[in-house]
Amino acid sequence: MNNVFLSGMVTSVPVLRMESGEIPHLTFGLSVRHRTRAGEFRSETYRVSAWYSAARWGAEHLARGQVIGVQGYLTQRKISRDGSPAFATEIVAVEFLFAHPARASVSAQASPAAAAAGSNRDHDSGSTAAIPASMMSEFAAVEAIAAEPAPM
Repeated sequence: MNNVFLSGMVTSVPVLRMESGEIPHLTFGLSVRHRTRAGEFRSETYRVSAWYSAARWGAEHLARGQVIGVQGYLTQRKISRDGSPAFATEIVAVEFLFAHPARASVSAQASPAAAAAGSNRDHDSGSTAAIPASMMSEFAAVEAIAAEPAPM
């Protein structure tokens, strides 16, 4: 089983590209913060990719600085770092969940049903899923952490 659920802040403007003709591919950075055993905050940024309808939905509704949840799976790809081979781990998003619309422009662009439910699951069929109650405390923690200044 390869499932991942992350919540964090969108760190870069989501970029939509058309791959191999007409396949939509969305990429952006997601900053995730957590506490270490020593109680210190650690921030990690992951590259998130989305394809097809999830990519189109994300391009229309996601913005830099927004706190979101991502459901998807992990993947690795081979890259070249300083001439030597290395691996990059990425998250391929299947679904996005709003913790809350962070910007007025983002919430104004979202459809009323999607903004109310905060999800893109089965976006094309019109049905949506609410944020699971088990993730709400995580969103509250991310929201509190996001309000703190980032360590330099």
